[in-house]
Amino acid sequence: MLAKLAGFLLLLLTFGAVQANADSIYEVIGTLTIPGNYLNPGVGETINFSFEFDPSLPNGIDLIGTPIITAFGPLGTFTTNGSDHANSYNAFVASGNGVNSGVEIDLDSEWFADQSLKPVFSSEMWSCFLPVCAEFWPAPVGPTLIPGPTGYGLMWPGTATAAVSIVPEPGTLCLSVLGALSLCLMQLGRRLPRKDSTTVPS
Repeated sequence: MLAKLAGFLLLLLTFGAVQANADSIYEVIGTLTIPGNYLNPGVGETINFSFEFDPSLPNGIDLIGTPIITAFGPLGTFTTNGSDHANSYNAFVASGNGVNSGVEIDLDSEWFADQSLKPVFSSEMWSCFLPVCAEFWPAPVGPTLIPGPTGYGLMWPGTATAAVSIVPEPGTLCLSVLGALSLCLMQLGRRLPRKDSTTVPS
């Protein structure tokens, strides 16, 4: 009886593990850096970030909780502008200069679109319209290398590193309890004395 109960609990454990894995939430913690151009070798913008990513949610609202974003450099403070995991990026926009400042730095990774891939990250400055942005534009400045007054697409490359981990969900605790209970029942079943067949004396 105990063996049957343990087997049933293990079946529930397996089913629950599959369900939990299918709806995983990930924590992404790391840093990105965008360097200045060769005329400004000491200039750079660095963003430290920590956010939770739920790929089962629609693009743009798949970051949950409160992201932590700390920037160091001449471009002010940054906040997240959501993400587009179909196109494999998460956007950070300068907030200290107003929402229309036109500064966007993207954290890129194919992993955003497909979690079966290795989480390799990079970054790029997608747009930067402030006067200080000239320190990041390709130099010498050419007519097709900088964003226009209404255009986008600077795509000045940077680097990024990040660690990815699965956030424990409430169901994980239940799975752990089920697993421990199953093991206890299996051990108890092994220790209980078995009924031996007796022979009737002739």
